[in-house]
This record gives sequence, C-alpha cells and structure tokens, in this order.
Amino acid sequence: MQRLDILDGIKILDLSRIFTGPYCTQLLADLGAEVIKIEPPKGDDTRYWGPPFIKKELSSYYVTLNRNKKNVVLDLKNEKDLKKLKKLVKWADVLVENYREGVTKKLRITPEELWKINPKLIYLSIRGFGSKGPYVNRAAYDIIAQSETGIMGMTGTKDGQIVKVAVPIGDIAAALYGAIGILAAVYKAQKTGRGIHIETSLFSSLLSWLTYQAANAYLKHENICPMGTEHANIVPYQSFLCKDGKWISIAIGNEKQWEKFCQAIERSDLINNPKYKTNAKRVKNRNSLVPLLSNIFLQKTCDEWEEILLRYSLPVGKVRTILEVLEHPQAKALDLVFFLEFLDENKKIPLFKTPLSFSNAGKKIFIPPSEKGKHQEIIKEISDF
Repeated sequence: MQRLDILDGIKILDLSRIFTGPYCTQLLADLGAEVIKIEPPKGDDTRYWGPPFIKKELSSYYVTLNRNKKNVVLDLKNEKDLKKLKKLVKWADVLVENYREGVTKKLRITPEELWKINPKLIYLSIRGFGSKGPYVNRAAYDIIAQSETGIMGMTGTKDGQIVKVAVPIGDIAAALYGAIGILAAVYKAQKTGRGIHIETSLFSSLLSWLTYQAANAYLKHENICPMGTEHANIVPYQSFLCKDGKWISIAIGNEKQWEKFCQAIERSDLINNPKYKTNAKRVKNRNSLVPLLSNIFLQKTCDEWEEILLRYSLPVGKVRTILEVLEHPQAKALDLVFFLEFLDENKKIPLFKTPLSFSNAGKKIFIPPSEKGKHQEIIKEISDF
C-alpha cells in the first residue's frame, strides 16, 4: 500500500467533498502530506453513493477517494466548531475547499479571513464554473462540465449518439490542476512567506483539454461531430471488431508505420495507392479505407491480430474490460493495483497507486478511509500547537 514521504511536513486541511477536492488531496496525501479531512455532521455525500457499500456510511465510491487522511467532523455553521477550524488553520500550510461560490463568505472562511490567522496559508478553491461570469452560481457535476465544454458533443458514435466519458474527467482534470497549483504555491510561499489563493474549476480544466479539436473546428469552420473511436486527424487510428467479437485498437502515426501495417495485414498494394499513400490522403478518403480495413480485421481473432501487429512493432492494444485490467500483466509488473482489505466486513476493494515513481523515496504509514470523526482527538493535539 503506497504512501511516500516526498511531501513530508506539508499540512493540509481538506474541507472539500464529492470527487474533485478529495481526489486532489488524496494525491498529495499519497505523496506524504499530512491531510485532515473535515466533514460536516451528515458526512461527505459520496459516503452514501452506492451500492456497493463496505459498511454503513462507507461506500466503495468514498473509499477510492479518501485514503491516507485523518478524519474530523465539524459543523462550520456552529460558532464553537468554527473556532476549532480556525485553530487548525493556524497549524496548516494549505486549505482546500470546493463549496459553491459565496458559501465561504457566509461561513467566514474566505482567504482574507483566514490570512488574518495564518498569513502564509495557501488556499485552493475549486468551483464548477469559476468565481465570476454568468455561470458562477450554477451547480456543476462532471456530466455538466463534459456537456458545457463540448467534450460530450464530440464523444459518441458516428450515428450521432452522444455519450459521456465513463470516468469523471472533469473532476480529475480539476483535481490535477489543483494539486499542481498547490505545489507551485508551496514553492512560491517558501520564497515570499505570503499566502496565495489558487482557483480552478471543472469548466476551465476541461476546456483546456480541447487542444487540437478546438483548432480543427475553428480552422474548418465546422463543429467536431462524434466519430466513435476514429481520430479527426489520423487514419487509421481507431478500434476494429475482430472475428471473435472482441475489439482491438491501432494507431498508425506516420508513413513508415503505414507501410509496415499494410505488410502486416497482407495488403502491400495499399502502400502506394494514391488514395491512401499519405495520412492527409487517408483522412480525406477514410470513408472507403475504414470499411476495407474493418472487413480485414473480421478475418482473425483479437489475439491473432495482436500477435501479428506486435511482430511488426506497431502500436496495438486490446479493448479490455475493467475486470481484465485488474489482472493486466503490465499493471502487475508496475505494481499499480492493490487491494484494501476490510477484515471486519470480510471485504476488499481494488485501489490504484498514484502513478509516480521516485528514487530514494521513503515510506509512511498507510491510513485507510475511515468512519466520520475517527481522528477527532487530533483537534486538541493541534490546539496546543
């Protein structure tokens, strides 16, 4: 079970809930930061997002986002508990929150208020749509961010059926930018001794991921329509159905790979075909090339195609199920998956290690996700700080 000491000495108050904030602070906790998760009396919403549940008020969803944190319950609408929070603020280096705009002002925990207590505090705010603009007061979950940034509008099948990405990429993007922002602010604060307020949002984070797709749409003066697994700028670069009903993905990124690919599928005649000789030609003539290739892939099984294409050192990957991925030989080789056991419930759940490897990194004690208020006594210990 992974917990490193890279960020040993960094102290974080996590007032966030749901996905984005907790994922951000879990990343930092995995790297060794001391994180205290502060939940309201009713608990984080995700405690109840199930089934499946490990036990009462502990869903598998919550477990995947809240390891390596100590847990304290505070009602910030209560003046006594608010004073306890402010004692924790004096101790902390970083505070993370993802309330809706205006809530921190009502609770009197804005950066300006807390800098009076700890002028060196780094304060991360994660919003749905940011802190200004016409959408500032809108609630946002991941599906809303995927919708409003155009991600869903170009993700789906070629017949026009849109789909959301199956994992919450808006939440994860904002969490990653939040973690990067915190690390940059820690570096800056060490130089200046002054606190920093960082802001990011699901909307701004996902918008930044549009990259070449936005350029494509703008330069062509047309929207990007759902293309299934196909690529707008590269052909062939997609998944194909095989003889055994399984899917395989290929990515032919240059002309040398195209030549080897044609040899692998025993269609060397396609190499210099004027319709397909260059990537630009293949993109232009995808409507004739893709059906041709689809028929070829139906002639062999997924395993057979993988073996053939690997023989030619081509980029190829099987479309795997989640349960297959948990047993993936590469995941095992990199030791990326571990199973957290709840012995009293006779249950275990797969978790994924933070995908960073450091030389000469020490290890700290792993802290499993816990019930509400398990580490409540830490308030008194820090009050004497």
